[in-house]
Amino acid sequence: MGAKQREAWYGVRTLYRLAAEGTPKSRDRHFDPESTLIEDRVVLFQAIDFDDAIAQGIKEGRSYCRQTKFVNLYGQKVRMRFLDACDAFKIFEGKPAAGIEAYSSTELAPASVSDRAVVKRRMGPKDFGARETRYKFDGARRCGSPVQSEQRQVAALSLAFYLTQTCHGLCREPCAYGELTP
Repeated sequence: MGAKQREAWYGVRTLYRLAAEGTPKSRDRHFDPESTLIEDRVVLFQAIDFDDAIAQGIKEGRSYCRQTKFVNLYGQKVRMRFLDACDAFKIFEGKPAAGIEAYSSTELAPASVSDRAVVKRRMGPKDFGARETRYKFDGARRCGSPVQSEQRQVAALSLAFYLTQTCHGLCREPCAYGELTP
């Protein structure tokens, strides 16, 4: 019988799409019937190898989707779909802690491609003025109504954090970390 393999920490990146279903009960100037929300997520796992980390990531990702169901402020059901995209990164510095790299990904790009184009492709386009459009995927009730479940609170907090992000390096607005981007 072989020795038990030692588990290491892995950051597993997964992708999701949230979509609103059904006819909205109301609309405002921010309502966009065509929009969906893409979530890019990294979760930490202890695993014996990359295959084990990926398997855990897929299992957790599917569970995350089953738990993410709520009604948006337009009265539509919002559902999340796992896009079956999964990547893993082995954490070489030991146990996860503040300042430890939890995920990294690289790609080759021609030197002729601008930094701005690289950032846009890797991080997504900056959606100036799209904050309110994302309310379609917010599980919290507006206008003083209470949040109805813990999952809605988590969805609202995740969305609130996401909405504070700026396209780091491409504009002169405060970012989530209190810095002024160049």
